[in-house]
Amino acid sequence: QNYTSDPTHVQSLGGGLYIEQNSLKPIELEDCWFYKNNAYQGGGMYGTQSSSRQIRSTYAYNLSSKNGGAVYLLGSPATVFYNSIFHRNSVIRLDYEIPPTAGIHVFSVSPSNDSVRIVNSVFNRNNSFAVGLEIPEGRKVSEYKPVEIANSILFYNGYLAEDIPQYKGNDGLINFTYSDVEDLDLKKYGATNINLLPNWLTPNYCLRTALPFVSPCIDRGNPVAAFNDPDGTRNDMGITGGPYAKYFCSDAYFRDDNSPVEDEEIQQSGFAIYPNPTSGKIWIVPGSVIGQSFTIDVISPFGKTIWSERKETGSGSRTEIDLGNLPNGLYLIQVRNLSSRVVQKIIKM
Repeated sequence: QNYTSDPTHVQSLGGGLYIEQNSLKPIELEDCWFYKNNAYQGGGMYGTQSSSRQIRSTYAYNLSSKNGGAVYLLGSPATVFYNSIFHRNSVIRLDYEIPPTAGIHVFSVSPSNDSVRIVNSVFNRNNSFAVGLEIPEGRKVSEYKPVEIANSILFYNGYLAEDIPQYKGNDGLINFTYSDVEDLDLKKYGATNINLLPNWLTPNYCLRTALPFVSPCIDRGNPVAAFNDPDGTRNDMGITGGPYAKYFCSDAYFRDDNSPVEDEEIQQSGFAIYPNPTSGKIWIVPGSVIGQSFTIDVISPFGKTIWSERKETGSGSRTEIDLGNLPNGLYLIQVRNLSSRVVQKIIKM
């Protein structure tokens, strides 16, 4: 977990990783986690005029104040993601006519930039667009190479506002093949894609194989042998498909409801804070810290305490805090007592 010094400052880039101009050889990343980082752009990673090859990367709960909640790529050629997870990354909704991208945002500076490729990956519950491609104003779409998305699943993204599709970009800027994309226009994007419920096992993104909920994504990826699963069968869409797949795909952080996600923090510090993002109300749940008084502080991104209150906790109780009167945006919730202190980012929407 990393915090840039001021995630609202325009020079705050790449909360977890910043890559710049590595033209000699692509950066190789394998089995890396980018968890709860934040920045102005590229909450998890920012790449500029650089290339990387990422295998089984996980971007979860990262935050951007402007664009690219998980990843922001500026003119980054030959960047490819294999079997990667983009889960619950967020952008703060500011006064933009079109909401920003919560997953991967690509700004293709030049027509010479190679395509960004996303293969056998999953985008789930990011709070705005899963993938976005932007080109300089006034340039022709036909001059630029599209983002290529293959054998991937994009579902349940875009709850930041109504009617947000899973992706954004002018026609021709994003190309789907052998992918399962929620509400995808199949007449427009071809017969290799589907738009069916993936029937995966939450919280781990393994595809269901037992009746009556067999996943439609099994054996629906690219049939070319080079994309086959490790057992030699046809590619499965999502992270369990393709030659880079590993068949253990579970993690306690991935939950699809509003239950606490900070189990480790409960054990270590005695508190959990949820849900996140929130439309107003949050709950403070005590763990092992029972019968002690504690203080809750609400802190702005600039470090100013804008609300504070002292509480008493008891066994099994939870404390409700209402942020409904605060403007939408990023806040820090601090819970402290004599023995521990917890600070968690909260998005108020």
